[in-house]
Amino acid sequence: MCTNGADGPSKGIVKLNIGGVPYVTTESTLLSHPDSYFTSLLSQRLPTTQDESGAYFIDRTGEYFAPILHYLRTRRLFVSPNLDLEAIQEEARFYLLGNLVDEIETSLQAKKTEEETRQSSVVRLNGCYMNSKELKAFIFRREEAENSSNDGNGKKQKLVIIRSKHSEEVLPQAKVGFKPVKYKH
Repeated sequence: MCTNGADGPSKGIVKLNIGGVPYVTTESTLLSHPDSYFTSLLSQRLPTTQDESGAYFIDRTGEYFAPILHYLRTRRLFVSPNLDLEAIQEEARFYLLGNLVDEIETSLQAKKTEEETRQSSVVRLNGCYMNSKELKAFIFRREEAENSSNDGNGKKQKLVIIRSKHSEEVLPQAKVGFKPVKYKH
């Protein structure tokens, strides 16, 4: 299927208008995944609407199509940090791209696991368990207090930096014997 440009048919080039955002690609890119929405679109099994330039109009969110087109071209998922991965997964479902839906699901699960691990990384300090956010707040308050006082013996207390095995985050250590531990529910 060819689209019509201002100068007539353009063999192999397909113009798309996704929610007002123009895209230009090739038939082979769009047909690279059999049984997708695009296979039906280009074989004219779906009713189509074309805009004034002859581009196929698809009433979806245009900004979410860029990572989908990139995936069709490269078979690799790349999502800009400012885009919502779940929204792109929904678009992949619409376009019947099962492999992409699965790949995004794997990425979402990995992100969720990473977040749960980060949140469950806790430390024990003076008998209290703290996650890294609570520890940072404690250290900040401690540093503020140290700037105006000492440990009661006239000595300034030191903070030693340790690296948690549960996180790439650097955690301050307030006293000797302070060790990161995995929180147990």
